[in-house]
Amino acid sequence: MSYQFTEVNGTKIHYEERGKGTAPSTSSGQAMILIHAGVVNMGMWDEQMEPFAKHHRVIRYDVRGWGKTADPPLPYSDHEDLHGLLAHLGVETAVLVGCSHGGKIALDFALSYPEMVAGMILVGSGLGGYEFTMEGMIEKAEAMGAAYERGEIDLAAEISTQVWYDGLTRSPEQVEASGRAKISQLVRHTFHLPEGSGQQQELSPPAISRLGDVNAPALIIVGDQDAPDVQQIAGLLQERLPSARKITLTGTAHFPNVEKSAEFNRIVLDFLAEV
Repeated sequence: MSYQFTEVNGTKIHYEERGKGTAPSTSSGQAMILIHAGVVNMGMWDEQMEPFAKHHRVIRYDVRGWGKTADPPLPYSDHEDLHGLLAHLGVETAVLVGCSHGGKIALDFALSYPEMVAGMILVGSGLGGYEFTMEGMIEKAEAMGAAYERGEIDLAAEISTQVWYDGLTRSPEQVEASGRAKISQLVRHTFHLPEGSGQQQELSPPAISRLGDVNAPALIIVGDQDAPDVQQIAGLLQERLPSARKITLTGTAHFPNVEKSAEFNRIVLDFLAEV
């Protein structure tokens, strides 16, 4: 196991790699890139690294502005950062596993570098160009913003955890405590980060208008307790991606890989064995 940094597009990308060179069966496995959700960092994949590394070369990283990857005052795009990281690591093709904002990055990358994408697992995915309705979330979002503006950062992080880990219909007492504590800690870390100053460049035209051009096989995973907008995006991806299927994990919200890690890992590894 190694925690490392590499220079990419004017910043230092923080990443971890496992599975390469530890045994013949792992070093020859398909590369997997784990891309985290926007409210956390690469620590959300702790329960995936060891199981996946038994069969694959597994790489996770902190997206620019999250975790330990800085966001300097430069123009950038997340999918180009990913391309730079893969070039540094000598990865020619990979399966992309993206959660939330990480799913958006995976889709943008697949449209920009289709020859490098062997498959995608999109978990509670975002989607470039999708206009969020905020159904069921407006009150929580306003309370979170107000707490942040008052300087009550931990309260704002707790409200965010309620939205994304608990979901909109469950109380904190109704979810598994250790997984919630883990995500809560990662969310608090994100909320305490200094604000970045980079100028993000969005893919144009956005992915929502180009999903028919994505040829890589895709598995869409969504929790039944996730937000209505996320459910809507999952439906759009299932409908418009040429080679996609969807699995709904019951009793989970935005982080099914944490709430039901064993089931999630089995589903992903089974999908990779097929593709």
